Amino acid sequence: EVAETMRKTFKGLHGKRSFIDWPYFLWDEQVVWDPFHCLNNIAKYLINILMGNRCNTFNVVNYCMMNGYHPSLCFGKGVWELSKALQNYIDVHLHAVLLPKAYGQSVPTLFSRLGRVKGYDLIHTFATYMDYILFLITFQLPEKTYPIGYALYFSMMSDNFAKILAPEFDDESIEEICNRVKEILSLHQGLFPHSECQFVFHQLLDIVHHIRIFGALKGWWTLPGERS
Repeated sequence: EVAETMRKTFKGLHGKRSFIDWPYFLWDEQVVWDPFHCLNNIAKYLINILMGNRCNTFNVVNYCMMNGYHPSLCFGKGVWELSKALQNYIDVHLHAVLLPKAYGQSVPTLFSRLGRVKGYDLIHTFATYMDYILFLITFQLPEKTYPIGYALYFSMMSDNFAKILAPEFDDESIEEICNRVKEILSLHQGLFPHSECQFVFHQLLDIVHHIRIFGALKGWWTLPGERS
């Protein structure tokens, strides 16, 4: 399993492609992971959950109905999902906040153009503005409320992103981040269906442990995958 890739194409070939027959690749030494893309993928996963693009497939809904998990999914929609109108409302306000040219055109339309948001911008928007997004959600909902467990989860995940991206650490702060990551992973597994318990979330623990060795994340977060 380690020696395979799920890329759709590689040199014209489709499906899985073994690493073993690559003359320049030593799979037992060079299988690596990339913290930058790990954070990017997690942020994109969670935005897609808010948009309703995940968790609500027929198989997931049917599984939850059969096992008594997440009753709201029996109606085809999770309590964490945002309506299209609310997504557009958030995009408009983010556009007003993130208008400076330094952000280009990628961040202000977070929900409507998620696929075009640059990874760096997406990570920092998630780390910095999630509490603001939750404020907009709460302010706009008729009952002025959003399920507290999910609001707390997204806020904590955003805070973890910010702490992981800090420019300096000591042993005490790293231990605190490690405990926070373990807590957020437990919350994730309890709040969402099993289909959303993807391995990429657990790589957050690997990132924290590697910070102990290599230092602040931004000094090396694309080195394993990008060779930069």
